[in-house]
Amino acid sequence: IVFLLIVFAVCVDLLGMVWKITEPLIAGGERDAIVEQLEKTFPAEEGNEWAEVKVGPEDDAYSYYVVVNGDNIINFSFMGAGAGRNGDIRVLISFGYEVPLGEEFDAQVVADEATIDMIFATKQIETPGIGDKAFEIEFTDTFIDRIVDEVAYAPDGDMDIITGATVSTKALIDIVREEARPRLEALPSAQDIETAVIAMRAAAAGATE
Repeated sequence: IVFLLIVFAVCVDLLGMVWKITEPLIAGGERDAIVEQLEKTFPAEEGNEWAEVKVGPEDDAYSYYVVVNGDNIINFSFMGAGAGRNGDIRVLISFGYEVPLGEEFDAQVVADEATIDMIFATKQIETPGIGDKAFEIEFTDTFIDRIVDEVAYAPDGDMDIITGATVSTKALIDIVREEARPRLEALPSAQDIETAVIAMRAAAAGATE
């Protein structure tokens, strides 16, 4: 028994070490996927730029990705998470809402009025050809132009459930419905967003010199 306890303790320590090594790699891979999708959806050729704005304590900060075009904010994006049939699901949730950069705004109004621009899964391991249909563009596009309160399936709403992918479909809808409003209501301040955009533009200008 003592031997087994020692083996167990060693295994726990090894798992902890592996997680410390792999966690930054996983986070970095997800961020790369987020950036790629933002740049695809909001191309620079159309005058779009994006800045990451972190909210909360440094060791537990939550990231918002704010898209600006000229002197206007046009989009707020953030991550949502939940459980599918086969494991965790992580989704980039993107809401369109226009407000002048630097101008104070009411986050409650944004939460009520902003409409979805994009839903993109950065992580999911649902069954190929069945459960993963919930993350194909044919379904994720059904979220576009909806406000938060319109994201629901029967009997509360009119969003379809994909046959054979019931759990995955409901999981994705639930992630958006349950996480979007709290995140929108907790948006970073206009000043914090403007500061992040100024820093982003300064860094971009320095990179081109």
